[in-house]
Amino acid sequence: MFDFFAQLFSAEGFPPRWQCGDWSSFHGWLYIVSDLGVWSAYTAIPAALAYFVWRKRAVPFRGVFLLFIAFIMACGLTHLLDAVMFWWPGYRLLGLVELITAVVSWATVVVLVPMVPRALALRTPEELEREIEARRKVESELQRANEDLERRVAQRTAELEEANATLVRERTRFETTLASIGDAVIATDTSGHVTFANPVAETLTGWSVAEMVGQPLNSVFEIVHEQTRQPAENPAYRALSEGAIVGLANYTVLIDKEGVERPIDDSAAPIRGDDGRILGVVLTFRDVTLQRSSERLLVESEEKFRTMADSIPQLAWMTEPDGFIVWYNQRWYDYTGTTFEEMKGWRWRAVHDPDHVERVVASWKAAIARGEPWEDTFPLRRHDGAMRWHLSRAVPVRHEGGEIAGWFGTNTDITERLEMEETLKEEDRRKNLFLSTLAHELRNPLATISNALQLWPMVQDDKAEMQQLRTMAERQLQQLVRLIDDLLEVSRITRGKIEVRPQPTDLRAIVTDVIATLRRSIESHDHLLHVELPESPVIVNADVTRMTQVFTNLLNNADKYTPSRGEITIRLEQAEGRVLLSVRDNGLGIPKGMLTKIFEMFQQVDSSPERSQGGLGIGLTLARELVDMHGGTIEAKSEGPGTGSEFVVTLPALAATADAESRPTEEPTAAEGALPRLRVLVVDDVQASAKTLGKILEKIGQDVAVVTEPAAAIEHVRQHHPDVVFLDIAMPGMNGYDVARCIRADAADLQPVIVALTGYGQEEDRQAAYDAGFNRHMTKPANITALKQLLSSLSSPKTPPPQSKDVP
Repeated sequence: MFDFFAQLFSAEGFPPRWQCGDWSSFHGWLYIVSDLGVWSAYTAIPAALAYFVWRKRAVPFRGVFLLFIAFIMACGLTHLLDAVMFWWPGYRLLGLVELITAVVSWATVVVLVPMVPRALALRTPEELEREIEARRKVESELQRANEDLERRVAQRTAELEEANATLVRERTRFETTLASIGDAVIATDTSGHVTFANPVAETLTGWSVAEMVGQPLNSVFEIVHEQTRQPAENPAYRALSEGAIVGLANYTVLIDKEGVERPIDDSAAPIRGDDGRILGVVLTFRDVTLQRSSERLLVESEEKFRTMADSIPQLAWMTEPDGFIVWYNQRWYDYTGTTFEEMKGWRWRAVHDPDHVERVVASWKAAIARGEPWEDTFPLRRHDGAMRWHLSRAVPVRHEGGEIAGWFGTNTDITERLEMEETLKEEDRRKNLFLSTLAHELRNPLATISNALQLWPMVQDDKAEMQQLRTMAERQLQQLVRLIDDLLEVSRITRGKIEVRPQPTDLRAIVTDVIATLRRSIESHDHLLHVELPESPVIVNADVTRMTQVFTNLLNNADKYTPSRGEITIRLEQAEGRVLLSVRDNGLGIPKGMLTKIFEMFQQVDSSPERSQGGLGIGLTLARELVDMHGGTIEAKSEGPGTGSEFVVTLPALAATADAESRPTEEPTAAEGALPRLRVLVVDDVQASAKTLGKILEKIGQDVAVVTEPAAAIEHVRQHHPDVVFLDIAMPGMNGYDVARCIRADAADLQPVIVALTGYGQEEDRQAAYDAGFNRHMTKPANITALKQLLSSLSSPKTPPPQSKDVP
């Protein structure tokens, strides 16, 4: 860094300016004094500006003032260094200062040019009034001075002819006018030499009036074509030669004395005497830099607008104030497959739906008449002939004075939105219907159970009647459990939580078991059942439990929707690598339009309150999903209401194997006989549930303790060491998971078997129970048969906990 500054301030290699050339003492000191004078002035001016900016805090564009201060000071410094060069030739420093001066100068230009419009906009009415008043005073003073001058001229030229005095006054007035106008003016004689120029011409050409006068016009007014860069024809010479006015030329660039270029508009006219003879020519021109910039910005703005308008997803258009369309965006043409000639004006009606076009035209004309924004919805024909619904809007575009200059409108395709709205309405209707149906289906069995409980005390002496009430209540309870299980199954499927475990299975065994299960209901309706099963095994890769659900749903529907003394036919056959299982009845039948919809969630053929068959409308949805998970299909067939229906399940067939000749046996259970007597703890915060379960367990020979508090359950296990704990999950204060963890945290080697007995039956609920230390998982209500199977599986009291598994 030191070397750099040492080199910068070094004068090595350069002689002092006194030694350069033949300087006389007079010329040298004249140069020095002039430079120092300029430097002192260039130092005083920025000092005054700086003082002004410092004192006038609210001065606008302070940055420009600071740039001007820096620019003038830099210029002054170059003059100071020029004077110093006579003794100390610091040309390196001078070069750096001049570079800084150039940078500051151009920075001032860059900041100043875009600032001009903003500065012009700062003029306030008060300032304008003051300026006008000042101009009036100046004009008044100028007028008085002019009159005084005219009087003195008249006195001094009294001997001249009156005609000459009049000519002088007219020339003076002419020159004053030309000097005051905003356009540049240059006048020439008949030979094309400059005789007059106003100050604006000085500014634009870079030549002073003194320099221009007497020069050929082409020397001071050099013009080229803006695009071709070739010399342009001078309108003044043409006006001289043709003796006529030459209008404004376009795309002309004026090159000034310093080579700076600026676009101009120019024109010329001959100057004639009283006798009509051409005395010369007057050339007028103006700087159109801002105008050209505005034109470019306008073109760019139009291009941006068109790009944006063609990019938006809507169809867009613009009209005259009377609604006559004069522009469409590209999407309109792409959508309609038309051209502007086919669509301009009011021809857009050709792509409107005939059923709507009169209404749309009337609505649009009414909006135009009112001058208010317009909105309407109607179909428009696409290029392929399809009618799609559009939401159309238009707003008036107004001048500054408020008059409507035109309209801008768009058409937004809302076909999918309308379809989605209809779908959502249908889904909402089905949801409401489902909730209504669910309430009905839950209340029916609850009403039966309630009635049975109310009748129970009245028939205590009639054991047969009590048994009948008990059987009736059990049947309705099973119906409630089936409803809840179906809902949970559908929930698992929709969330992808259900899992199938396929294995080679003889489908005949599943069909036989389902028929046996539902035979009593079928016979109670006096239905005639036809079963057609092949002699040889029909092997499929299936989850026995899930496939049993599918066939149970189909056969139960056939039983339920067939009037008494109907016929039901079950056919199982195998052909071409596929297995077909069909259930056909001669019952109520299905309308053609419902054959696919009945597999949708909560969908029923008859959803009226008067229906008698019941159900939630989820059985077939469940069946379809389960069949699909097995790689098969399910199809509904019917000729219509009253003609019966047929459901056909198609599954991929497997080759028969010895292991799959019959349905896989269930997991072996403990041999029938007396249950082991175990110490059992029941934990449930609902006292009624805890006590009734405890009573059931006592009746089947168990030693039972019942608690309803989680803390009491933990303490009971520590003190009494039960063999089995039936533990609820949802309890206040501490849930069943936390209770199980506390029990498992005990250091005892032998711990109880902990069974989750809860209303939470989802797969994640089971997994959460196993993760917390439960051995088994049962869903409420507890089935006495399942309880016996569970207790039988425990070989002896106080054994280590068996492997976790679900209990049905």
